[in-house]
Amino acid sequence: MSVLSLTLLFPNMLNSPPQVFDKVILYEGLQIYFGPASSARQFFTSRGWYCPPRQTTADFLTSLTNPAERGPLAGWEDRVPRTAVEFARQWRESEERAEVRRGVEEFERRWGGEGGEEGEGAKDFRRSRDAMQAGGMYVLSIFFSSSYIFYLLIG
Repeated sequence: MSVLSLTLLFPNMLNSPPQVFDKVILYEGLQIYFGPASSARQFFTSRGWYCPPRQTTADFLTSLTNPAERGPLAGWEDRVPRTAVEFARQWRESEERAEVRRGVEEFERRWGGEGGEEGEGAKDFRRSRDAMQAGGMYVLSIFFSSSYIFYLLIG
């Protein structure tokens, strides 16, 4: 089992805490959930898994992939998935996964998909960029702009 957690550290002057993106839960190499960790607990408890009141979400999610640690809610013993394949099937058939797929399809429609065709968002960006370049306007980096000004002043 692995809970894939990507931590992005952005050094900054305020020393803010790192941003953590928790999205994927794998069980024996199969995807059994994709989405925010804050919604994962509800996803699994609504499907019959018991989460003790003081157990953290991370511990709960990890316990789901260990038969010795997980436990179904009373009355759900015969309805909860037991194997990685059953967990994966439950995820594939869920409304939550369908919602994720709709989001991916919308993104691909807007920006372009794997087929190489540009979506409307990418076309809008290209038209805007082409119009700026045709008008003689170019976007320069701050470094280049300040270097050029320094060159003009110092000679």
